Amino acid sequence: MILDIVAEHASEASFLAFRRKEAVMSPLFTLADLIELDDRLAAHMAGLFLAEDKAWDICTDELGLDEPGDFFVMMALALQLGSSSYREELVSKAIGSPEFSEGLVDALGWHEWQMAAPVLRQLMESDDADMRRLGIAGAAAHRADIGPLLNRLLQDEAGPVRSRAIQYAGEVGRVDCLADFANLATTDDNHQDFWKAWSAVLLGEKSFSSNLKRVAESEEEYAVVAANLYIRCIPVSDARNWLKTQAESDTKQRLAIRLAGYLGDPQMVGWLIEFIRQKQFPRLALQSIVAITGVDPEIFGLTVDPADEDLAVVPNDDPADENVEPDPDEGLPWPESLKLTEWWMGAQRDYLGEQRLQYGRPITGENLLSVLKSGTQSLRESVAIEAALIRSDRALFNIGAPGRRQAKALGLQQLGG
Repeated sequence: MILDIVAEHASEASFLAFRRKEAVMSPLFTLADLIELDDRLAAHMAGLFLAEDKAWDICTDELGLDEPGDFFVMMALALQLGSSSYREELVSKAIGSPEFSEGLVDALGWHEWQMAAPVLRQLMESDDADMRRLGIAGAAAHRADIGPLLNRLLQDEAGPVRSRAIQYAGEVGRVDCLADFANLATTDDNHQDFWKAWSAVLLGEKSFSSNLKRVAESEEEYAVVAANLYIRCIPVSDARNWLKTQAESDTKQRLAIRLAGYLGDPQMVGWLIEFIRQKQFPRLALQSIVAITGVDPEIFGLTVDPADEDLAVVPNDDPADENVEPDPDEGLPWPESLKLTEWWMGAQRDYLGEQRLQYGRPITGENLLSVLKSGTQSLRESVAIEAALIRSDRALFNIGAPGRRQAKALGLQQLGG
């Protein structure tokens, strides 16, 4: 009976770890919601920790190690048990799969720094390049400064290790590493070149924004990440025009609508309403309008029941409909275009000028902190970048860290109960 309970802890923890990965970037989750999810995950992990090595045997039998959540659970357990052989077994199975490796990194970030630090340093000093890269990613999850070791890793012989070290420098605010960037040899490694530009801009070197622009306009792996930072490095009017140009491409339209909210330019609200009128990503466009203006669409009666309007929802129960792709905007409210237009006609006088806004307030340190405390996860990611650009020597706030750790860092001791 007890073994069955431990097995249930394992399967539930794996599921919640997977659910957490989705929640971290969700427009439906706030920090308080993340804390609630984390508390449920922590309760199941605590049950596994109590079973000690027996839990490892049960997890090995119960979990197939074919999901990122499985790797999270077993790595978190391996760290708790202090078993290097368990850790090495997991790393060897995860290497080669970015998705599985992320599960390991999430576990390394889940435990407190005091427990994770010795393991992470061992990984970063390993003879194996994959181990070193994993260790850097784990240290980045904690936003911990690894000191002079970073300078050595920036000159690592392995390209993937150098790229991850460069990214880490931007994430933790290591402005001193800009000199190391200048000494990096020119390579054909697109990963290294991108993260060099990304981190340099985050650390205050806006001259690298042209490098971000090239990637953002491409179909490369980091196009979304590049665009998310690029729009903040150029004048508002230039960013506005660039997003409108990007939206002319079918492959870039959705991204342009989302980034319009992050840009926070009130002059784009009318443009976003036009997408709603045309029923092109209407729920996403409404979210961007909310991000800019701070309007509560429910209070102002700007939403509609999709069933009443016969709006197309995918996937659906129609066997003749071949569109079975998950709906990326599932759960978001549907806007009522006429009411939204009428509201904006009356409200736009309150949003004049070129000043960028988030939730209707100027982008200042105090206002960004307020959004970090109470905003949705997707918007918290955006304001974390803004905050890092204001203070380049500070770490990029990690909205994926354990929720209670985030709440403590933000001075929200009571959040989540």
